[in-house]
Amino acid sequence: MKKIITALLMTSSLSVSANNAEFTTMQLQQVDEVRTAALKSHLSYELLESLTTEVGPRLPGTENDKKAVAWAKAKFNELGFDKVWLEEATFPKWRRYSESGKILTPSEQPLHLTALGNSVSTPDDGISAPVVLFETLDELIAAPANSLEGKIAYINYRMNRDIDGNGYGPAVKARATGAIEAAKKGAVAYMMRIK
Repeated sequence: MKKIITALLMTSSLSVSANNAEFTTMQLQQVDEVRTAALKSHLSYELLESLTTEVGPRLPGTENDKKAVAWAKAKFNELGFDKVWLEEATFPKWRRYSESGKILTPSEQPLHLTALGNSVSTPDDGISAPVVLFETLDELIAAPANSLEGKIAYINYRMNRDIDGNGYGPAVKARATGAIEAAKKGAVAYMMRIK
């Protein structure tokens, strides 16, 4: 099991570097065998199920965050890893308040939304602005300078759900840098699809 987890962590970087002929055919075949075995294994789902049901939500700095750290240490020991240790970690202080939003025209519709960590607070009187739709972060980046002045940028990227998690990267990139890119174009707010 330890080999499967380690291989999963290494597979994506190996497949990218494989084009550079840094690995022998035998090494690539071994990685492919481990990847294939990992894709047939239920271990990753069992670990995810255990974490989400036994610990639950784990926002940084919360009591469940501490429980998750203890859970992870115990699981790695249980899986037989020979070097498992904890290190101190600190997090920026960010407090979630309430979030709400709605579409105003052509007819009022409520939105279900969640603020991204480290988001800048919205002014007390809120923000009301036209929304500009982008399908991907790259489309937002390619938008002309100042084209979003006084507007809300919205990325509609739907994360595809595959067993190997290949849709996660583009979604994380939009989450991590979308607001920055929108602000560069003059946007007053940024939203993105999460499902």
